[in-house]
Amino acid sequence: MMRGLFSLLAAVSLFPVFSFASEIGNIDRLENKKVLFVITSHDQMGERKTKTGYWLEELAAPYEILSQAGANITLASPMGGKPPVDPASLKSASQTKYTKIFKHDQQAQEALSHTLVLTSVKAEDYDAVFYPGGHGPLYDLADNQDSIRLIEDFAKAKKPVTVLCHSPSVLKNVKDFKGEFLVSNRKVTSFSDSEEAGATLSRKYDWVPAFVQKLGNGHTYSLAKLPPEKLMAKLHLKHVLPFFTEDMLKEEGALYQRKPNWEAFSVQDVTADGGILLSGQNPQSSQLVAEKLVEILGTQPS
Repeated sequence: MMRGLFSLLAAVSLFPVFSFASEIGNIDRLENKKVLFVITSHDQMGERKTKTGYWLEELAAPYEILSQAGANITLASPMGGKPPVDPASLKSASQTKYTKIFKHDQQAQEALSHTLVLTSVKAEDYDAVFYPGGHGPLYDLADNQDSIRLIEDFAKAKKPVTVLCHSPSVLKNVKDFKGEFLVSNRKVTSFSDSEEAGATLSRKYDWVPAFVQKLGNGHTYSLAKLPPEKLMAKLHLKHVLPFFTEDMLKEEGALYQRKPNWEAFSVQDVTADGGILLSGQNPQSSQLVAEKLVEILGTQPS
């Protein structure tokens, strides 16, 4: 009996080790890879002046997953210094295991407090670029010439360009080597019009439990069928958002793809330049996109 008990205790004591080993299987896989994160510096939405910025989960999960895999990460933003975070992304309903890890990651917090000025970074110094979402990029990165050139340089060098949720907005004015929109005839996803409608409505009723908000998806799908101008008017966003990300991508010829509201989804395609374009639909897609970027970088030569 004692022998059996000892065997059981040994098995139990070993279980956390095996479990932990599976969690860290990617450590140092990308030890020679350098990834540039470009974060918005914009902190308010149009005439409404609602506070915005980057969405915490969309920065935290990719940062921690890529760091765990051994990648060397650099953070940059148009203005440099500490970028603004969307206050809505700090609420308890938006917290995940990665946001909690990120908040206590001293190296990450130090880098976040001292992001490089965007003009000081070059595609040639990195293996991939990643843009976290949040509404901020619609205002200060979609038309930013330094960001546009940076993405074009990454694409021409056949280095992965990764965008998530609202950050596909940064592709708005990006062209390929033929002078055509980079997203033209390419599979891309982003925060959808119906998710935009749902997010706008939920900001007014943020006290409502998430499962109740999901019951309203039918209404947001219905709203999203309106022409963009009418949808903006209906949501009182006409002088708040410069454009809807989904509609912008479609207007530029993208083969827009999506899943139902708030489901994790990402899509990968190759641009006319031969570069990899990886995109995720919403905050729920941040882990999925990060893991795919790890896989992509892990297959490329150092």
